[in-house]
Amino acid sequence: MVAAPLGDTHTAVVLGRPGPEFRPSEVARLGYLAGIVATMLR
Repeated sequence: MVAAPLGDTHTAVVLGRPGPEFRPSEVARLGYLAGIVATMLR
C-alpha cells in the first residue's frame, strides 16, 4: 500500500494492489501525479 498527500492535510490518494511491493520509482511517480492533481483542484 502507498499513499500521497493531495493538497490539504486531510486528503490523500491511497493505492494498494496484490502482488509485488511498489518500486521506489512508482512511489515517486504517485507523488508527482498527486502534486499535479492537487494543483488542478485549487
